Amino acid sequence: NAFGDKPRMLTTVIGVAGCMILLVVSFTMLFTMKESSMVHFEEYFLYENRLVVDGDSADFEKYETILEEGNIEYTRIQDKVKLYREENGNWAGAHIVAVSDTEKLKEFMVLEDPDTRKLVEVPEEGMLVSLRCAEKHGLKTGSVLEIMGSDGNARKATVAGVIEHYLGYNLFVVSDSYYEKLMEEEADRCVFLLKGNVEGLYDKVKTMDGFLFLRDNSDNTGISDAMVMVVLVCLVFAAIMAVLVMLNQNVMHISRKAKELSVMRINGFTLKETENFVSRDNFVLTSMGIGLGCIIGMIFGYIVTRVMEVASTHYIRTPSIRACLIAAVIGGILAYIMNKIALRRIRKLNLTDVNAN
Repeated sequence: NAFGDKPRMLTTVIGVAGCMILLVVSFTMLFTMKESSMVHFEEYFLYENRLVVDGDSADFEKYETILEEGNIEYTRIQDKVKLYREENGNWAGAHIVAVSDTEKLKEFMVLEDPDTRKLVEVPEEGMLVSLRCAEKHGLKTGSVLEIMGSDGNARKATVAGVIEHYLGYNLFVVSDSYYEKLMEEEADRCVFLLKGNVEGLYDKVKTMDGFLFLRDNSDNTGISDAMVMVVLVCLVFAAIMAVLVMLNQNVMHISRKAKELSVMRINGFTLKETENFVSRDNFVLTSMGIGLGCIIGMIFGYIVTRVMEVASTHYIRTPSIRACLIAAVIGGILAYIMNKIALRRIRKLNLTDVNAN
């Protein structure tokens, strides 16, 4: 019966699939934007806090003593924003992280090749660049970028590899020796990456010479309220569309089948059996629409995710099974409710005049 009415089958399946695509894409956007930065601090940046001081006035030995007395694990790096460009291109900003103790860094930062998923060592020569920067400029091992020096002159740096990076800025990782050779200046390792309980640390360091700030990772996680509002609007419209499509298709189906359903009642089918006959039809077509919508929704979710990756922004690109499951549950609940509402028309069929139906 479901496949016998080809026009209804196509319109119902396509209509439900369209609603599901919107739901899957909306939830994919929400989860992708929300979880990318969180995943980054769970899998790649393993420190919890950053203590930043002024390299010119701070006494690093005093800071290190306080951290050691508080049993706080730490490593020192340089993290400076510098201008970079392709040769003869436009200038843009990037964080250049210079490291002296590359083995210690592994406890605080995981550098991973996005293609092979293997760990990458900080090279003695050349620099590692974040994935979005490499994609934007078509960079690969051996490519050359220009870095603006403190004297205003461009320095040519060689790309030694690409690393995964989900935070909203370009990242270059180099060794201290390569940075000093490239930029002709000493690396300013004024950033302490911290692991462990830092309770009370702020009170100890806030009055020390050179102290700038002590922050956790919350500034780099989460998504803006504006983006949340956009996703919520998409979800509301998807739900409204689902309600209208499913209810309209069910009502139209019962109206077209009115005569057939009345004959069933006259020939001994109970009201419950007649409703089940219609419900099974709706269940088959709705299930097909939900399944098709989830498959296409994952494809569109990937496309939308890539479109949202503007400038240095990078999001998780793997299909969100959770988004599909939640969308399918919502679609199933809405379909059940709309089916129950539409079935009320069966109770109103005029069984005394079959021809009128």
